[in-house]
Amino acid sequence: MDSLQELTTPELVARARGGCRESFGILAERHAKGVYNFLLRRTRSHEDAEELCQESFLRAWRKLGTYHDGWRFSTWVYAIARSVAADRARTARVSTTAADMETSVASDDHARDLGQREEGENLWNLARSVLDEEQHSALWLYYAEDRSTAEIAEILGRTSV
Repeated sequence: MDSLQELTTPELVARARGGCRESFGILAERHAKGVYNFLLRRTRSHEDAEELCQESFLRAWRKLGTYHDGWRFSTWVYAIARSVAADRARTARVSTTAADMETSVASDDHARDLGQREEGENLWNLARSVLDEEQHSALWLYYAEDRSTAEIAEILGRTSV
């Protein structure tokens, strides 16, 4: 029998639907980096992105019965992550102060100085400053995650043109 690591995504999904947590764990491992980066672009916080990523996969596990085999698993998980992030944003009651923003900028500068920022950070920051959150997410999904426009539309809950 093949090891679980060698199974395709549809095979892992089928096993996970049957209750195999290890199979779902492998699915989560395969997609965690992309989902985390997607959420990091939305939250601009490593801690929040990590927490939302975990919450996204927990929700995906709970809703695995709603997954349709005709969908790409990654697209489905990104849509869940987007929903989790939107839910968090709606329920957040803490307002951002100027001091918080300065701390965030200082933290970003420090992280960049330590070499933790990827190449092109300035371009993504510029995009964030001129685009709304949904436009920025679409741009990120297209260029950084190499998603098709149809997948992006599905992830963002929009119709494809």
